[in-house]
Order: sequence, then C-alpha cells, then structure tokens
Amino acid sequence: MDDIKIYDKALTDGEIYGQYKQQAGNLVMDLALDDEPGADMIYSDSSIYANNGYHSNVTSTIPYYYFDFSSSRTARLFDGIDDYLYVKSSDSLKIQDAITVQAWVKADLSKMKEVYSIVANKIDDYQLGFAKNGKVLASITNSNDVSSWFRYSPPVINTSSWFHLAMTY
Repeated sequence: MDDIKIYDKALTDGEIYGQYKQQAGNLVMDLALDDEPGADMIYSDSSIYANNGYHSNVTSTIPYYYFDFSSSRTARLFDGIDDYLYVKSSDSLKIQDAITVQAWVKADLSKMKEVYSIVANKIDDYQLGFAKNGKVLASITNSNDVSSWFRYSPPVINTSSWFHLAMTY
C-alpha cells in the first residue's frame, strides 16, 4: 500500500485525478509510506494536522515493495495478518459534512486470508477496502448516524496492477 490521503470535503472526479499527487488545501492526512519510519516506528503525516501513522508491531518492520514502474519508488508490503498502521483520534479526521479517502493498492487476491481487506477505517465513521473477489467496498456513517454500504462495484482489483482507490461522500 502507498499514499493514504483523507480530505475533509468530497472531491470531484477531476480533483481526485488532478490532485492525487499533490497536496490540496483540504488535505487532513497524507502518509506517503515510502519513507523510512522513525526509530519509534512512526510514519509522518505531511499535512498540517500531524495525523501520524504508528506501526502495529514495533518488533518488526513492514518491508519495502518496489513499484513495477520505477525501481526508485517504494511502498509498504502489509502481510494481511498483523501489519497495519494506527492513527490516533483527531478532530481533523472526524467527518463533518464531506470526505474523500484515497490510496494506491496492489493486492495478491489469491493470498488473502480474510474475505475483506481494509485500506482505511475510522470505526463508526468510514471505511474503504476491497474484497477477495476484487470488488471495492466502502461505508460511511453520516452526522445523523445513518450508515451506507456501497459494496456492489464491479471487480476492479486484480493481482497484477496497482489501483488508485477513492471514495467520496
């Protein structure tokens, strides 16, 4: 996985495409995941909010995974068992009126142990991930505590490619 970003507004298709590589004014979290974490296993957030990611298992490292299209650009390889990043609760990550969550993902669906793999999640607020069948899954709980699941995307994730996942509300 590489580059998890969360915005406090709903981006249009054009904004998502045009800004996925640059920092936007509403960006509230940007974890590049191609930098080395600090000694305390923290991945620094480059937004102004310091929503840093903390490695789930400080006794091991999440290894580098080299992008197919460049030997100098890296991402992190999560094992699907106990590797994840934890981000502390922050008012900047709480949904007010709108949100966009996006990430670059390359998955080996044949090796998934779970039916569903989470890319980004804030319990009781929002979640983005994908299923073993390649379908993108997303959920959102709005300010009226109404939950919506969008789980009927066509299969888009496959083992051989990087995918840019995005959900917006």
